[in-house]
Amino acid sequence: AGVTKLDDADRSFLEAAAQEFDAVMAASDAALCAASQALSARQRFTGESQLEESLVMAGSFLARRVEAAPALVGSHHFAYYARGNFVKQALSRLAMRLRLLGREPRGGCGHLASRACKHLEACLDVALLTLPRFHVEVFSLLSDVKDLGEVVENLLGLAPDLEANGRPDEGTISEEGLEEVSQWCSKKLRDFSDVLTVYNDRDDRLEGD
Repeated sequence: AGVTKLDDADRSFLEAAAQEFDAVMAASDAALCAASQALSARQRFTGESQLEESLVMAGSFLARRVEAAPALVGSHHFAYYARGNFVKQALSRLAMRLRLLGREPRGGCGHLASRACKHLEACLDVALLTLPRFHVEVFSLLSDVKDLGEVVENLLGLAPDLEANGRPDEGTISEEGLEEVSQWCSKKLRDFSDVLTVYNDRDDRLEGD
């Protein structure tokens, strides 16, 4: 009783999704590694195309395998991890635009930040339904919220400077959606200030030992 039986079509859908998920994660791991190396070495434009392709792959997977069948896939582990992984990739791509003055992401910074925000909110919803409020996974997601908020705020600050003084190869920043993402991040951090305080206090104690 209480166990949902899957028909053959649902079972096939989940099996195909699980296989595709492995390919998505492998592409992401390689792209994130290349992006990390480019950021560390301050190699402008390096790794951008690979990360863009990986983001397209991840976005397509989420659209076809997760968002198209929420009742079937919504609580499956690969839905959660695919969303979280998209956020990590988006943060790296936005960092490349900000720190290296790389190319504008596909669709613009605002569009990518908004998509990351949507997937991060979905991860938080799942985590809060299944885990205690002060679980380390919740704190990890809040750290992503903080990182997203910071990169968005910095992009908002950089945008007018690039528009007024930027070189032709630096382009301009697509700001549409950035302000809304910034507001969402700020609100989440306020709403979970108790969780952040607990972990920050713990870190301070560990540093003091």
